Amino acid sequence: HEGEKFLLQPLSLLTVTSIMAQLKEFEFPLSDINDLKVACDDKYYVEVSEDPVRGSIPSQQNILTDIEDRLIRHPLKLYNHENFDPLYMFIIKLNNLSSSIKTRLVEVLANISTPLLNKVNGSVDNMDRKKICRNSIKMISFLLCIMVRTLEREARSLAETASINSLSGRNKKK
Repeated sequence: HEGEKFLLQPLSLLTVTSIMAQLKEFEFPLSDINDLKVACDDKYYVEVSEDPVRGSIPSQQNILTDIEDRLIRHPLKLYNHENFDPLYMFIIKLNNLSSSIKTRLVEVLANISTPLLNKVNGSVDNMDRKKICRNSIKMISFLLCIMVRTLEREARSLAETASINSLSGRNKKK
């Protein structure tokens, strides 16, 4: 797609304006986060070409660091498939990640949130830039919400398992 070629370049005002005709709105999936993988003409969807979670832990850390470096310098590039799509893959496979990668993912999302939110003030007067900014903020919010929800479920499950194990341990002693 021609718009994707633009997304691989730095986001100058001309580039941002050129992308706008093809900008697809990011919408929170309402029922299943995998709905983001369904191709759609008018909404942003994830184009999964490579699964970064299948790589080694050092490879996963390198991918996260590369994304973090790009997004700290150019926060609105979160809208780029090269950045959002791998983060999405990490999030939907959160339960399968090592604790060091989960920690690194939290750090990356925290570190890119502030520069992204700082772009809001500079985007108020430019409608095209404002649209990219709005979509990028929705994307980071989605990633953070899914991460928190998944980690809370994991913690509850671990607590329930520990409680069951402690109860069954007491019953065996009797």
